[in-house]
Amino acid sequence: KGAQGPVFAIQQLGWDNSAYANLVASANVIGAVAAMVVAGWLADRFGKVRVITIYLALLALAWVVLASTPQRWNTAGYIPAFIYGLKCVETFCIVASLATAMSLCWARIAATQFTLYMVCNNVGLVVGAMLLGPLRAHLSWPGLFLFLAAFMVVTLLGWQFMRLAKHRT
Repeated sequence: KGAQGPVFAIQQLGWDNSAYANLVASANVIGAVAAMVVAGWLADRFGKVRVITIYLALLALAWVVLASTPQRWNTAGYIPAFIYGLKCVETFCIVASLATAMSLCWARIAATQFTLYMVCNNVGLVVGAMLLGPLRAHLSWPGLFLFLAAFMVVTLLGWQFMRLAKHRT
C-alpha cells in the first residue's frame, strides 16, 4: 500500500513530489498524535483483536470507496481527506499490532521474538512494494485499490483465527 501512493499522486493526479510528501508527512504527524492520545486506550478498552478487526475493515472500506470514486479524485480535498483518514487508521492499527506483538513475547527471548515480528512486518512492506509494478501492469488504479481492499479482507479473515490467550499459555 505504501509504494503506490506517490506513484498514484504523481502519475495519475499530476501532483509534484513535494506536495505529496508534505501531505503524507502532515497526515503521519496527525495520525501519530491521535494515536498517542487514544489508540492504546482503545486497544486496552475494547481488546486488541477487536480493534484490529475494526481497523482492517475500515482500511478495506476506504480502498473500496477510493476505487469506486475515480470521478472525485481531482476534487479539491478528496484525496487529502482520504490520505489523512487512511494514515490515522493505519497508525491506530500499527499501535494495536505492536501492542499485540509485545504481549505475545516470552520474557526470556522478548528482544529476539519482537525483532522477528518487526522483520515480518518489514518483509511484507518490501514484498508489497515489489508487487506494485507487476500489479500495475495488469490492473487499473481502481483495480489496484480493490486488490488492496481484498488483501485487507483476507488479512481480517486470517486475524479472526488468532487465539492470543492460547498462544500466551
